[in-house]
Amino acid sequence: MLAECARRIEEAPVQWQPDLYLGLALFSSLRFTREIILKIIEVSKMEASPLFDGIREK
Repeated sequence: MLAECARRIEEAPVQWQPDLYLGLALFSSLRFTREIILKIIEVSKMEASPLFDGIREK
């Protein structure tokens, strides 16, 4: 299910993708371990989100 969601994000407008990947990672952390999430969602796909820096600092 997580992989399918990540694949569908690729169909979204490019400017939305970093925020969508970040949101997917946050919500999926309720169910999956960090290792599983990072296998499916590359950190580089989330880094362009302005929210990512704030989360990384905490």
